[in-house]
Amino acid sequence: KQWYQRRVAITAGIDVGGQRRERRKWIHSFEGVTSVIFLASLSEYDMYLQECKTKNRTEESLQLFKEIAKYRYFRDTSFILFLNKTDQFDEKVGGGIHIGAFLPAYQGPKYDVVRGRDFFRSLYIDAREEAFSEAGEHSPTTPFFIHFTCATDTKAIEKIFDSIKATVFCANLENMAL
Repeated sequence: KQWYQRRVAITAGIDVGGQRRERRKWIHSFEGVTSVIFLASLSEYDMYLQECKTKNRTEESLQLFKEIAKYRYFRDTSFILFLNKTDQFDEKVGGGIHIGAFLPAYQGPKYDVVRGRDFFRSLYIDAREEAFSEAGEHSPTTPFFIHFTCATDTKAIEKIFDSIKATVFCANLENMAL
């Protein structure tokens, strides 16, 4: 658990890690949260898990995202998705490592970075919709923000975190009926 202080706002961040065996340990830490921040790597579409050499990392990330979106703790929670490592993604796609070779649902052109990003955005939007449907809920009404990021671009990350801070602040005001 890490605490971040930026100007006036104090936010608790809990890094839940990516290892499957660790996931059940952290879910109860989230009761009462206003936003879930989910970080997914765009550039790992052609890679496989360390602990399961046949499981694609993007598919695993989508599965985890969907699992999290199903939890009752998050039914009234906004989601903020960082699709990170855009620099590496752009390099791979631009260099001809075709998304469709690893994720057959992708039907776009081989070198099209924009269509590739749109594909990933739609995967996560669809996963959230499916999670709510499988949980017996109507379509989500809480905000879902998707940001394409490169963590080494500190100015862009700062703007995004300022945006997140404003979102969390507004959600807190709404929860307190102010």
